[in-house]
Amino acid sequence: MISQLEHIEALSLNHWPALQTKEIDGWKLRTANGFTKRANCVSTLLGSNENIIEKIARCEQYYDAIEQPTIFKLTPFSEPSLDGLLDQLNYIKQDVSLVMTMPLEKFHPVTMSSLQQTDEVKFTLLHHISIKWIEQYCKLSGTSEQLIPTIIDMMVAIQGEIVCCSCSSNNEVLAVGLAVIDNQYISLYNIITAEQHRNKGIARALITELLNVGMQNGAHTSYIQVLSENPSARHLYEKLGYREQYPYWYRVKND
Repeated sequence: MISQLEHIEALSLNHWPALQTKEIDGWKLRTANGFTKRANCVSTLLGSNENIIEKIARCEQYYDAIEQPTIFKLTPFSEPSLDGLLDQLNYIKQDVSLVMTMPLEKFHPVTMSSLQQTDEVKFTLLHHISIKWIEQYCKLSGTSEQLIPTIIDMMVAIQGEIVCCSCSSNNEVLAVGLAVIDNQYISLYNIITAEQHRNKGIARALITELLNVGMQNGAHTSYIQVLSENPSARHLYEKLGYREQYPYWYRVKND
């Protein structure tokens, strides 16, 4: 029987899906045209029976054939020897991140405090895929608009109800965020605030909007993933009530 944290890790694969998945003895080889490591890596959540060295070689052959780098996602639930073995095989450790969770009964909404009261701040919540929202996300994140078809396909493949949220003022987009509601969980992705509007409480208010929708739709727990080297985001999530549960990181082949 898997633990709650392993369940969350499994949900995260469905909430940020790959476009193609190939299985090799429990490992999932995920690809999505190279958009984000999360959707273009080997998920090692499930254990294996085969020789690990041989499995790694098969993974490398698969990604070489599609001209993508071989990337492994490691968690505390991966085989204990795998991380050290990949290190010996010249895989570089990258993007150490944290999964943080919060029981929604402990959620304390926070409102914006630093925006001038004359600003007309508007939140737009959409319960469907929105090209306009994706364009806003690409602009704020610096993602190439050439990836929009891939992002659309990934959002179509999401298992659960999606909620796209944007915050705007005077026709300027200040922040965006995405939520997925599934199995009484609400997961948050792509929380991005325009650089010139940070530290004004906008992200906190946007997350509040999304979590309120989650609670209205029966969610009892939220989880979010954040780079460990992003202390401002970690502080924000902790202030909202999220607590660190487990780390994950990537190993990328150093050619």
